[in-house]
Amino acid sequence: SDSYGSFRDHAGLVYVPTSLSDIPYNVAEIAHELMHTFGAKDKYDGRDTIFPGGYAEPFRVPLLPQRFAEVMAGEIPLSPNRLRPVRGLDELRVGHQTALEIGWLDDDTVRRYYKEGQRERRNHGGTEALR
Repeated sequence: SDSYGSFRDHAGLVYVPTSLSDIPYNVAEIAHELMHTFGAKDKYDGRDTIFPGGYAEPFRVPLLPQRFAEVMAGEIPLSPNRLRPVRGLDELRVGHQTALEIGWLDDDTVRRYYKEGQRERRNHGGTEALR
């Protein structure tokens, strides 16, 4: 999309199709750009979701498929090379890294979450490589 959100300007502009079938994706796009205005950074690189911050459930076993999209990644990772756009707001989540960037969580809480999550994943059979 050609949408844009800026923390510096505290403004965003979202260009979305007006068809009813596009509403779920449009709402996700608006939420994504709105988060930029509060300081959130993108959690994707090209077509790849950045691990762990771009995953709504970074310690899920197995990691893929994910059930939700992290708002700043925008799509649900299904396999290493396959993503799916959200179908509604119920599939969208604000991850811990994004929550830190917009001031919802503090640095210690987020650091503890990732440290404990990695430990839990190892203890519960998360055998596939963490990307």
